[in-house]
Amino acid sequence: DSITDQAAGRADGKTFRGLLAYTLFLRSKEYAAIEGACLANAFEQGRLDGDAKAELGELSALQAMNLELFKTIATMPQVDRLVSVEQASYSNIIDDYRETVTRPADSGATGQGAVNWFAVKAEQMQGYKSVEDSLAADICQTVATAASSASIESWLTFALSTVAILLTIAGAAWIVSDFKNGFRDVVERIRDIAENEADLTKRLPEKNDEFGEVATWFNAFAARLQGMVGQLRKNSTSVN
Repeated sequence: DSITDQAAGRADGKTFRGLLAYTLFLRSKEYAAIEGACLANAFEQGRLDGDAKAELGELSALQAMNLELFKTIATMPQVDRLVSVEQASYSNIIDDYRETVTRPADSGATGQGAVNWFAVKAEQMQGYKSVEDSLAADICQTVATAASSASIESWLTFALSTVAILLTIAGAAWIVSDFKNGFRDVVERIRDIAENEADLTKRLPEKNDEFGEVATWFNAFAARLQGMVGQLRKNSTSVN
């Protein structure tokens, strides 16, 4: 459960693959342990009844199925670890014990003691335990690597976000400053035109921005007003 909890936050394919392989192996190991108790009881009685034979067959099938699924999902190094356990000498002995206990009671099954069976089975379970520990270590390493990568990505994202925010603030400040300067320049020039004897010959500088458009229309208005004032002067001279 602790391994699953560590991996819960790392929703990547490699982690889930490792967890699935780990779960399949644990199920096979559990069925192997149940088989150990089942056959120990059979050795004590010197025989295996119909129900026990059916249970033994089911346990063997479940072990084989989970191990085959494990081999299709696990990595090659993990599969190699399991194969090394399966090829150990005690694995052949276990097969012999299985065959012996399924024989009739007078064929020597009673000669195989439960203690001897447990000793051989314990070797197999110890081999399985080593595979289980290595699988758990692989998952923890995968999670740790993913967590480290995620941490680096988080800091990189944070740094880029901070830079983007600073650039946005700087850009906004520049735009506001440019707007204020442009607006102040237009106001000062209009005031200069108005205060210095209303010199209608002066014009505002025209730029390629919003204030340039204001200057264009103001200059057009000033030119028209200048023309009107000039015409009034001519009319006044004619009246005089």
